[in-house]
Amino acid sequence: MTSTFTNMNDMVSGGITGVNICTTQWGEDLKNLGSLINLANLGSLGTPLALIQQLASVGGIISEISLAFDTAGVFPDTIIKLSNSNNSNVTVTTAEQAAMYQAMTTITGDSLAQILTVLRVTTTGITTMADLLNPLKLFPNSFQSLTAPTKYGPVAIYINSAGAVNTNLIRQLPPYIISSLV
Repeated sequence: MTSTFTNMNDMVSGGITGVNICTTQWGEDLKNLGSLINLANLGSLGTPLALIQQLASVGGIISEISLAFDTAGVFPDTIIKLSNSNNSNVTVTTAEQAAMYQAMTTITGDSLAQILTVLRVTTTGITTMADLLNPLKLFPNSFQSLTAPTKYGPVAIYINSAGAVNTNLIRQLPPYIISSLV
């Protein structure tokens, strides 16, 4: 018979403390994120594509996003596909993801307020749509205790309150993950 849990901590917490040991603060941060995170798409969490897919599925994409994407160089066909609430099979290039992110940095004010309302995000300190991809902004109470799973066990992602990334992770995680952190 195989054990379901690797240790007593995992058994008590369901393994959640392998991601963040400050469960109370992290829970509060998660509550404030409303419908921002799609649990069925965790593998893409933190990407512009995942954010747009979630926004489209929850309430739709406002015209300001489409205009900003067009201005930033996202292909019109991609914008049309992303605007569809059934957009889970849409793929985009790395260059389009970068353009989407750049466009998100320009979405502020009333447009951002609409997006936050649709997603039911109540986290304070969000000033651009791009902030919805920033763990320091999304988890203001608990980002310092976020960990990444490694073969040596959970390792802290951030090493201080300024959000400096733990460079020890470079040797322990795949390069594509590290390049997105630094």
